[in-house]
Amino acid sequence: MSLRSKQYRQERMNRLHHTARRHIAEKGVQGLQLKEIAKELGYTAPALYRYYPSKEALIVDLQKETLHTMHRSIQNFLAHFDSCSPLIKLLLCTQFYIAYANNSPASFALNNSVFSSTSIIIEGEDRQAIIQAMNQVLVVIQEQIQLLDIQDSLSAFSLTMSLWSALHGVLLTKKYQHDFAIPCPHHLVRTLLLGWGIAKSDLMEAQKQIELLFDDTWLTSCTSLDTK
Repeated sequence: MSLRSKQYRQERMNRLHHTARRHIAEKGVQGLQLKEIAKELGYTAPALYRYYPSKEALIVDLQKETLHTMHRSIQNFLAHFDSCSPLIKLLLCTQFYIAYANNSPASFALNNSVFSSTSIIIEGEDRQAIIQAMNQVLVVIQEQIQLLDIQDSLSAFSLTMSLWSALHGVLLTKKYQHDFAIPCPHHLVRTLLLGWGIAKSDLMEAQKQIELLFDDTWLTSCTSLDTK
């Protein structure tokens, strides 16, 4: 394939992915329909199937792409706070994901289809690629937890999974906030950290430092990933 052909194919793939993400933001992962994407882009169904033989194949590609993009973005975000303590960085990681859920609805829905949904079964190389991409994101959190030297019987990775799962779960319940008393994500994080033995005074001091350093515009830029 010539360079020009590769560039043309990549441009079409980018348009396809961008359109699919917008549909997911509007209708959810399960509401994605290849025929609707093909119609919007002016493709015939056979032309679209040359790129993806099924909706599931497209979703898997988007899942991998989303996780890699999130990993790069959270690293870029934390790089601006490189001299901060592990506790501050850990709290910043959770603030990143809370903002990400609000600012990148399609990406968050794709993450949820990886973490929570059992309807799309992934096997073989795709499964390994997604697990590797997930691990890259989780390691960013795990590194901060390891540096905190929390005295707990669970491993640092188990604590990471506990924190991330709880945060992801409470973000999913946000749509019911007018019907039930849904926990504040920030309060949930603080409660978990207190339970792990982090001193309340240390948490309060870390939060004060974050308020002094924080830039909402930068956070919004780093977490608005649906079009990146």
